[in-house]
Amino acid sequence: RRQRAPGITWQYSLRIARNLSAVVAALHAKGYVIGDLNESNVLVTDRALVTLVDCDSVQARDNYTIYRCTVGKGEYTPPELQGKVFEKINRSKHHDAFGLAVLLFLLLMEGVHPFSGVYTPQGEPPGLLENIRTKKSPYLKSVDFKPMPIAPPFDALPAMLQRLFKRALGARPRWRPTARVWLKELEKLEQNLVACSKNSFHVYSD
Repeated sequence: RRQRAPGITWQYSLRIARNLSAVVAALHAKGYVIGDLNESNVLVTDRALVTLVDCDSVQARDNYTIYRCTVGKGEYTPPELQGKVFEKINRSKHHDAFGLAVLLFLLLMEGVHPFSGVYTPQGEPPGLLENIRTKKSPYLKSVDFKPMPIAPPFDALPAMLQRLFKRALGARPRWRPTARVWLKELEKLEQNLVACSKNSFHVYSD
C-alpha cells in the first residue's frame, strides 16, 4: 500500500467508510435498494470521494411495480439470501445493510473479511459463503474460528463500532444498523481522533 498508494492511511479508510455510508443512506432515502453492493461497484478518488458504478442492477420502484436486482456477490449477501434466486426476491435496505457492514469491516480492518478466520476443529473447513449462511465468525464468538493472523485486533476499534458490527453481521435483518446510523457514528469517530506522537500516519480513537 505504501508503494502503490502512499498517504492512504487508516484515517483515509475511515473517511471512505463515512462517505460510502452517506451514499447508501442517500439512495435509501429516495426509496432505492442497491442489492448488488460490493467492492467492484465502488470507486474512490484520492480525496476519498465515493461514487457507485454499474448501477443498472439497482432495485427501483415505479408506483406498484418493483424492478428487482437480479444479481449479487456471495461475499456481501446476507445469510437469509444465501442460495436464493434473486429474480424472485424483493430486496430491502436491511439486505443492503449487511453488504455495507462487510464493506466497512474490510475498510476498517485492513481488508479482512468478517466471516474469514482460522478453523480450529479437525476436518475440512467450511467455505466463506457457508460461514455467512450459518453466521460463523470469529467476531461473533464462534468457538470454531479464531481471527486470521494478519487481522488487526477487533478490540482496537471503538466499542460502539464493535457493537454495530456485531448487530450488522449476526442479528436479525431489521436489527442491522442502517446506513444513516453508520454515517452518524463514523462522523463522530472522525471528529475525535488522536494522532500518534511517534508516527503521524497513525491515528486512533480517543
